[in-house]
Amino acid sequence: MKVSTSKFKIERIIKDHKTKRLNFDLKIQRSADIWDKKRRSKMMHSILKKWPTNSIFAYKESNILSIIDGKQRLTVALAFFNDQFALEKSTPDINGVEVHDKKFSELPDELKEIFLSYEFEMTIVQEASMEEVEELFFRLNGGMPMRQIEKTRALLGGKKLKIVEDVSNTPFFQTKANITKTSKKRYVDQELVFQILAMIHKDETGFSGKEIEKFVLELRNQRIQDELKSKMQNASFYLNQAFVKKTPYLRKVHIPTLFKLVLELQESALLISPSKFEEWANDFFENMPPAYKLATESGSAKKDKVQTRYKEMKNHFYLYFEDTINNKENGSDSQEERDVSDVS
Repeated sequence: MKVSTSKFKIERIIKDHKTKRLNFDLKIQRSADIWDKKRRSKMMHSILKKWPTNSIFAYKESNILSIIDGKQRLTVALAFFNDQFALEKSTPDINGVEVHDKKFSELPDELKEIFLSYEFEMTIVQEASMEEVEELFFRLNGGMPMRQIEKTRALLGGKKLKIVEDVSNTPFFQTKANITKTSKKRYVDQELVFQILAMIHKDETGFSGKEIEKFVLELRNQRIQDELKSKMQNASFYLNQAFVKKTPYLRKVHIPTLFKLVLELQESALLISPSKFEEWANDFFENMPPAYKLATESGSAKKDKVQTRYKEMKNHFYLYFEDTINNKENGSDSQEERDVSDVS
């Protein structure tokens, strides 16, 4: 690994971003726009005051700089330059000049020049493997207030993370699951995929940070089979068919269990039509078993509660379709079974 340092003025960062020589889209990176207005304004105020800021870390390959650490600082500076937000009303004056509630274009020329001439120190890494880049990202953010899912993404790494992204981009996760835009920016949809993968990998698992981290470390050292990705996408497609519209119970605590149940159905070749599955789900969540409900409350990520939810849901499902299952075991091909098994 070769490491060097350099200084980059904001005007150069703007130019390099326009010419696509600056990349913010490393798979391990956080989503953009996670800073609130107060934090963005403080950062811009620091720049206008010429105060020092933390070093930026970047990975250089083929004259492209990919930001490892410092993405938020740079994207916020670019957004301010492009008048995408005004400084918060509580922003202090600078040398007697009011800057609160002002966008970049509304600043005096002197402050504009200070902004464009501000230099970020950048540590540039070259001749490094992607594994080393990912490890560097994880270490740099080790003491920062990162969410568990962000650490998980960094641990897994870019190539395997693409598979998780593909599943989370299927129609079910995008249009039926009750995940807000803000939550998606924080990768809650991908967090659900990790939980589902963990349940498939190890039946008796929980969703605590340590358990998911342990699973991801194992996952990094083994090839994810295309067959697994296909199964995940097929199950997501099935659930998207089953639920015609977004329903209140399609939320984070329930989705991994539903997903695991569908995957088991597909493995066992027990064909239940999407419409029949929705009828069962409506009945289950309208008459939720007490033990299941209790397992969705405080501490729902604990192993015992994850396992209780799946056990209760599975038992309810098989009791609901008991006649269909018996017909299948007896080799019967009744009209009722054909109706239930009619998956379009």
